[in-house]
Amino acid sequence: SVELHFRKIEHETSEYSFGAYRDTIRNLKAHFASHPYAVGSEFTAADTQLASLLGFTILQLEAVPKEPEFMAYLARVADRPAHLRSHKLDDELMQSVSARRTS
Repeated sequence: SVELHFRKIEHETSEYSFGAYRDTIRNLKAHFASHPYAVGSEFTAADTQLASLLGFTILQLEAVPKEPEFMAYLARVADRPAHLRSHKLDDELMQSVSARRTS
């Protein structure tokens, strides 16, 4: 539904998130208003996919609005220890690559 919205293709509304774009946004907002993660109160593998997709469609494509519920969800995921460790490793790798290029 985000891709259809991005391509300006509209279709009828439904009660399911895989329906129209506005239904997806409404259902995700409602979910994150009462649940910290995709499946409820615990971080799961679903969050690795959902956060990646949501972050990309909000921050890169700008096809999804920066709703407070979405931004809070992305912040929760980004603040997880494993995520922070992975970014630290990425930064160290990039510094190493940059140092080799300037040598």
